[in-house]
Amino acid sequence: MYNNEAILAENIPCTLTKKKQLFLASIICTLAATFYMYEFVLQVSPAVMTNELMRDLHLNAASLGTMAAFYYYSYTPMQLPAGLLYDRFGPRRLITLAVLICAVGALLFGTTPNVFMASIGRFFMGIGSSFSFIGALLLVSRWFPPHYFALLTGVVQL
Repeated sequence: MYNNEAILAENIPCTLTKKKQLFLASIICTLAATFYMYEFVLQVSPAVMTNELMRDLHLNAASLGTMAAFYYYSYTPMQLPAGLLYDRFGPRRLITLAVLICAVGALLFGTTPNVFMASIGRFFMGIGSSFSFIGALLLVSRWFPPHYFALLTGVVQL
């Protein structure tokens, strides 16, 4: 995380160290909350382009629902492994990897001419998105004092 001893060794006042640490924690948690917001946009994106998807991919309502549900087919079961993987590998690696998986899924979904690849893209978006909220909460719990956890959990969900 953050090396307080290096800053204290430079004879910087303790209050500046705390302010710097709080500023860094705020930036890191804001980035994680931004990923959570991106995940939410990916989650609801088929709802705003229903007519275009049905027209371009030649879908009926049932096949559109099935294609959109591929997001949840991976998102829901990945919640438990995501928590375990965070405990094992930490948030830095996993949030970065999750953002890349979401981006690859969005690229597949956005550029595909057929429903099969769109479904695969939605599946990848669900895998990556399953790491967003857990990661944001983990960063809040590690970077801020415990009495801020409830407040910052609500802020992340804004």
